[in-house]
Amino acid sequence: QLDEIARGYMADPRELLPRLGLVAGRYLVALLHPCAQDAAAPAEVATNLRDALDEWLAQSPERRVLWISSNNDPESRAIRELLEGLSDRYAVVPSLPRFEFLSLLRASAGLVGNSSCGIIEAPSLRIPALNVGLRQKNRQHSAHTVHVETSLDAIRGGLAELATVDLQDDVNPYFRADSSRTIADILEQLELTEALITKQYEDPLDAGGTG
Repeated sequence: QLDEIARGYMADPRELLPRLGLVAGRYLVALLHPCAQDAAAPAEVATNLRDALDEWLAQSPERRVLWISSNNDPESRAIRELLEGLSDRYAVVPSLPRFEFLSLLRASAGLVGNSSCGIIEAPSLRIPALNVGLRQKNRQHSAHTVHVETSLDAIRGGLAELATVDLQDDVNPYFRADSSRTIADILEQLELTEALITKQYEDPLDAGGTG
């Protein structure tokens, strides 16, 4: 995935931004999924994020938010229902092809929410990321990532901090040049034995015997 970014495999943002009413560098991308580990319910977290983004939008008439709908994990419907009531300062899309998604991320002022994109892709795209809640807890991350709790005050403060993140010396800990070629070379040399080809299944409840 990071090789795609390094090689520039993404759409031309000049073709995408007008379609969504966005201007490069003047919008944030929001992507929030339900997280069972958070103390607050997904609907509450989404509401706090929306309220903080509303305040951020109110600071300049040129600002916009591109909010991409969540996955299909339990309680994701509450997040999607909230997206139906957003103002016209938001561009809401259910999903995007990856080459368009990467392009829109790169042209943005940053990513907010709890997607792994804020941990893995954002450093390679040279954008800051605001990680809300516990969904990415304890994952290795670069210096560009701001971590906050799920309260409105915490997210509000995180958005302010996001604008101060220095990306000049940021390094993506997940990137290794030509990883896709390395993977292909290993697979090419791998002997496909019966043990690798045949799918094995063992019920962990039966591992200790019947007793």
